[in-house]
Amino acid sequence: MVRIALWGLGGLLVLGLAGVLWLRQSPYWAGFTLFAEAHRVENFRAMDRIFPTRPIPREGSVWAFDVDPRPLPATYRYDGAERNLEAFLDRTVTTGLIVVHRGAITHEAYHPGADETSPFTSWSVAKSVVSALIGIAVEEGRIASVRDPIGAYVPALADSSYGDVPIEDALTMSSGVAFDEGYDHPFSDINMVFIRAMALREPVEQTLARL
Repeated sequence: MVRIALWGLGGLLVLGLAGVLWLRQSPYWAGFTLFAEAHRVENFRAMDRIFPTRPIPREGSVWAFDVDPRPLPATYRYDGAERNLEAFLDRTVTTGLIVVHRGAITHEAYHPGADETSPFTSWSVAKSVVSALIGIAVEEGRIASVRDPIGAYVPALADSSYGDVPIEDALTMSSGVAFDEGYDHPFSDINMVFIRAMALREPVEQTLARL
């Protein structure tokens, strides 16, 4: 009886190890390790290998910043205390820092293996880009008003809690839809968006429509 139990336990361990090895080689692995400390920096520079992507070519000439290098101060003042800038960048695992003043780059530095050629995910910076594009769409008459409901332009969300939310409220992060952005909670809404998109190949709109 003991021998059978040991054989069974050994079999489960082998299957478990095989499962982990398979998972590490599969596209699902990134979904479970996207924000893991040991993988986060590299993942954020390789989003084109993690998510389905589509290149958007530039159109016309590209505007370039002037360059006017200047040294950054070694310290900054916050909450009544003098603090070390490099210590802050290390503590926050900052991968890139660029300072622009009056149309010129005055400081540019990279950390944890990155350089000026590295791709970076923009995360919430994309919200500002989307907001600007919405403004252009309104100006061109493609969107009648920012007070129009989202469902009028995104059919996949028409019957969801987002359906009647005005575009403007979504742009200001005040849709009223409950959304748990707890990155430390494995089954939070934000983590399920990524896991479902990467592991299950489920469209993000479909995940959001369930909220």
